[in-house]
Amino acid sequence: MQELINFNTNWKFHFGDIVSVRNRWALAKSGSFNQGPESKDYDDSSWREVTLPHDFVFETKPYAYAEKEFDKDNTIPAMEDVNNIHTTSGSFDKNVGWYRKHFFIPEEYLGKKLYLIFDGIYRDSYFYLNEFFLEHEPSGYCKIVIDITDTAAYGENNVLAIRCDARQAEGWFYEGGGIYRNAYLKVVEKEHVEDLFVYGQPEDNFKRAEVAISGRIFGTGELCGRNNHAYKALLCIEIIDSKGELVNKSNLSLAGDESISDDSKIMERAYLSDIGAYEFKTKIILDEPRLWSVDRPELYRLICRLEICGEVRNVAETSFGIRFARFDNNEGFLLNGERLKIKGVCCHQNHGGLGNAVPPEVMRYRIKKLKEMGANGYRGAHYPLSEDFLDICDQEGMLVMLETRLLSSARADMHELERMVKVGRNHPSVIIYSIGNEEAQSQATRQGARIAATMIDYVKRLDPYRPVTMALLMLDMKTNEVITDYKVLEGISRQLDVAGYNYHSDLYEKFHKEYPDQPFISTEMGTFKSTRGCYETDKEKCHLAINEKKPYYMYGAERWRDCKPDWVSGLFIWTGFDYYGEPTPFAWPAISSQFGAMDLCGNPKDFYYFYKSWWAGEDVIHAYPDMNQEPGKVLDYYVFSNAEEVEIVLNGKSLGKKKMLKDDYLVWENVVSESGRMEIIGYRNGAECMRKVNETAETLSARLVVTEDYRENDLVIRKLELSDKNGNLVINADVRFDIPSEWGTLLGASNGDPSDHTGGKAGFVSTFHGLAQVITRED
Repeated sequence: MQELINFNTNWKFHFGDIVSVRNRWALAKSGSFNQGPESKDYDDSSWREVTLPHDFVFETKPYAYAEKEFDKDNTIPAMEDVNNIHTTSGSFDKNVGWYRKHFFIPEEYLGKKLYLIFDGIYRDSYFYLNEFFLEHEPSGYCKIVIDITDTAAYGENNVLAIRCDARQAEGWFYEGGGIYRNAYLKVVEKEHVEDLFVYGQPEDNFKRAEVAISGRIFGTGELCGRNNHAYKALLCIEIIDSKGELVNKSNLSLAGDESISDDSKIMERAYLSDIGAYEFKTKIILDEPRLWSVDRPELYRLICRLEICGEVRNVAETSFGIRFARFDNNEGFLLNGERLKIKGVCCHQNHGGLGNAVPPEVMRYRIKKLKEMGANGYRGAHYPLSEDFLDICDQEGMLVMLETRLLSSARADMHELERMVKVGRNHPSVIIYSIGNEEAQSQATRQGARIAATMIDYVKRLDPYRPVTMALLMLDMKTNEVITDYKVLEGISRQLDVAGYNYHSDLYEKFHKEYPDQPFISTEMGTFKSTRGCYETDKEKCHLAINEKKPYYMYGAERWRDCKPDWVSGLFIWTGFDYYGEPTPFAWPAISSQFGAMDLCGNPKDFYYFYKSWWAGEDVIHAYPDMNQEPGKVLDYYVFSNAEEVEIVLNGKSLGKKKMLKDDYLVWENVVSESGRMEIIGYRNGAECMRKVNETAETLSARLVVTEDYRENDLVIRKLELSDKNGNLVINADVRFDIPSEWGTLLGASNGDPSDHTGGKAGFVSTFHGLAQVITRED
């Protein structure tokens, strides 16, 4: 009836392009790719076996760019001045990769429909099956679905060849290369349901919900549109709740024969002759619905059974949630009638030691880490996310801004937009679409306004329920001057359901006064920027201290306060995690950014605790620098906490109490550092409510402690921690660790050091400031 076969194993891979003789008829005659790696008989025995997801660019050794591209110092200038992408994409070898897969297709599949599905390939990919050219896909981020019904060999071995070229950049950050998301083979009957779209919204003071359902039915022919009673077709719809119980069902007659069953209904339908399918729409009412929220992410399942003359031909299903989300010009964002400040993060899709080849289990680990910090929102910056990832956000209760790669109405880019919306629209976690990010070359032009109008209209046709925004920037990149007049961007901004702006939060009040009728969200906002555990900048190692009073010093706290007014729906900080590429403010040898509240592996930095203090709703107290600084230095000590008052006691001597203002932090200035013990004590209503102790680590007693940080299915994430005999983190005696083969297949290892060039699968990892991470899959 329907099979979705995991296609992640048994791939052959070759790094670099293959220049060889090609059959001169290859592009002139069908099925003529019978030489080179596209051919069935090509010898790939020397190629390496890989399992998806796979990022071949991340497997290369980072290298310094040979030509001078920056000024005398080690700092990347403004992004618009960077004349190549090498350093900003992480200094890895962006190259070409070839994949081949041999697989058997049973004879009984003949007469069915077969589709290859790839959730993401970076990029410019060419597909060949059994020496037939299938498709060319330029996008590096969108879901790819290829019909192979005609070119498959039934009852025989099949050979699929894919060439991807990762040399062209779509962004200014690390983008990887290869089949970096999951792949599937989908097998369905000729008569089947596709493009299911379900949207549940509560009504009548949340006592009932209307569930709107639509989709397309293929393979039933035009007979159904002529009320042919001999051709009885039913679409049987069931809605199952999170406990597995049937809560409602409906039988819809495709043939127009109301005598099929007592509860059958005539669906709204139209025959689309260009694709040979029926488009149907219907609605089902649910009483006392369980609402989806960030704290209780209740999910339902929609099951559609297609019956032809009494025989079930296809079963299609999708999960969905019922929730009421609204952006208001005065009250901000409301979920199920209650005001909810969006406390979001922007994130790129890579992870320490893995590059872009991030399995779903690690995706969930990252979402859980963000939830622990108190974040409730995730912006997919700046490209579509996978179905796997959105499923996890649904299940974990994470709000999502889903963003397309480019402000463009070109045919290929509109096709990308369509695929993004169709992937996202069944997910209750997706609350808003973004049609672009910082398009500062076009956002103030008439062409940009027309492009935005075309994109918005198309999104609304695909999904009429969710609002649209765009990440506008109050900066003219041609002159590098700040825009202070919002009217310059009115062409796009006034078309948006929710006005979205990056940075320049000192202008937000001005916007609200001039456009009081328009909802508003801060689509991107800066953070503190630092290297984990670093309190003295080292330009040679590209380590950045959080406590140096630079222009961006404490930027994150100031900008969070700017977004506190009720009319601001929320913000998305840049970023939740460090990511490979864009190593600002450094260049080589740095290969990763330092914007994250957490490092590449998900280890919290100091300023993580600022957000946790004011976002998480639990007691938090954290002080830095640590007690391993050189004695006798004059330092400022910082505390992030949500206590009403905080006291620091250094080696038994109180440094005094300070009152904590809401959404703020505290500083004890000009303290002479000592070795020993620091106690940080929080008070509420005059009584102690929390306490944390920082001690100088005893380096001589350091030992490496390995703990299981996370486990899901057969994937295990282990935390390596260099600790002294008292459990204190030892930050200045880092060691190498050889990863045991008994742990299983090594997926990646890293330590959060922005300048560490050790490969993720090198077989060893060194701690950095006392910490490292190893990710394996048990054999």
